[in-house]
Amino acid sequence: YGINNNFIKQRAYNNLSNKINFLGYNLNIEYFFKQNSILRFNNSLSQRLTTQEKLIENDYIRDYRTLVRNFNLKPNTLFPTNKITLNYLYTNTENNNFLIVNLDHNWKRKYEGINQIIENNYIIVENTICNKDYSTSFFIYSEKNFNDKPLTLTYNFDYNFGFQEFFINNLNSFY
Repeated sequence: YGINNNFIKQRAYNNLSNKINFLGYNLNIEYFFKQNSILRFNNSLSQRLTTQEKLIENDYIRDYRTLVRNFNLKPNTLFPTNKITLNYLYTNTENNNFLIVNLDHNWKRKYEGINQIIENNYIIVENTICNKDYSTSFFIYSEKNFNDKPLTLTYNFDYNFGFQEFFINNLNSFY
C-alpha cells in the first residue's frame, strides 16, 4: 500500500502564484497459486492539473475556421483519476497451457473536456470541465500446444467500453 503526496507551486497569469497539495494512493495485492498461477489486484487514485495550453487567457485561432477559448478551467483545478485492475496469469509447462485474464476499469469524476459551438463558417472550441469519463476493458488470451501433434490452439477475446461526456452547442452529449 502506498500513499503519495503531491505539492505543486505554479506561477501563471502575470506572476499570480498557486500552491496545490493533494494526496493519492496505490494498493497492490498479489496472490500466488502454487508456482504457476498468480492473481493481482491494483487500485489507485491519482490527480493531475489542467494542462497549460488549455489555460490561455485570450481566445486564439487554431486554424482558419477554429477559434479556441478557455471557458471555466482554472490553473488549480484538480482532475482525479481512479483505476482498478485485475490480472490473472496461469501457465502449465507440462500440459503446454497458457492463460491471461485482464480487467481494467478507469473513471474520472471530472476531466478537461470541450464544448463545440458550431456556427455557419467557423467552430468555437471551449475548454471546459466535464463530469463523466469512464472506460472498461476486458481481455482473455488462452493458448494450448499439443505435444503429440504439430498444432497450437489459441483463443483471444477483447471487450472495450467507454463513456465520455462533452458538449455540442452547450448541450450535454456523450460518446
